[in-house]
Amino acid sequence: MIFLSSFFYFSVFLLPFTSCDVKMIKIFGKVTETTEPQAFNTVKDCIDECFEDSDCLLAFFNSVCSHYYVSDQSITVVETDRSEGSYVAFKTELPDATCPASYKEIKFSVTSTNGEIYSWKKTDNGWIYKNCNDGWTRYPKSDGTILCVKIKLEKVTQQVAKERCIEESAVLARVETSEECEWKHGFVENRSAKLVETVVLNSMGTDTDIFWINGRATGDINLDDCINQYDHYSQFISYETSAGNCVALFDSMYPFSLSDLPCDWEIGYMCEYVLQ
Repeated sequence: MIFLSSFFYFSVFLLPFTSCDVKMIKIFGKVTETTEPQAFNTVKDCIDECFEDSDCLLAFFNSVCSHYYVSDQSITVVETDRSEGSYVAFKTELPDATCPASYKEIKFSVTSTNGEIYSWKKTDNGWIYKNCNDGWTRYPKSDGTILCVKIKLEKVTQQVAKERCIEESAVLARVETSEECEWKHGFVENRSAKLVETVVLNSMGTDTDIFWINGRATGDINLDDCINQYDHYSQFISYETSAGNCVALFDSMYPFSLSDLPCDWEIGYMCEYVLQ
């Protein structure tokens, strides 16, 4: 994972902005979660090294240096005053024409070159960063929503798949845009390719090849090109239980990416939840 930028960090209480790009924004604060200390003895070195590490989101210095990463499940920052002598520095993007006078106007967020968006949510006394639960994969939608997605290999009907997802505080995944279709189809392909053992399901393939998603077909929804054919698919998808066959994603061994099957087939399924 690589973040595009040239190095510059800025202290909201010491230095003004001179240009805007990806920066380290330093304020008085502390982190409630503990992590292994880093071998940097000064605030500047602590912040500089976090900037250079593409996976580092936050530097924290309070006599010792600590780094926090995009893979961390939860990071909580609390603002402090000067007397505590502790600093945090957020890695964040600032558009060229937007240089706010105060850090309180900044929405801390950074995007990697592969499109992953890592953002902080403001709280009453600081900020919090949350990642997907262990075993779930992030998917950033075009509207800024972050989905956490997981494939389940248990073979069940679509209705049971919906119930299983709810048990994990999630829902059966939907495909709502062409980009989402392409990403989730690729996710199925990558997941299937990593599985060594396969069990024959029926003449259609194996239980690692096909996965339920939410929706029913009201017409021909065979889709072999998510980007160029999605508009056709969207015309014939329904979320009413009275509609036709149920919708599933297929891996690349099939001539289509997405199609419909009898709802009582027992195959794997894909769950998702919105990262709050």
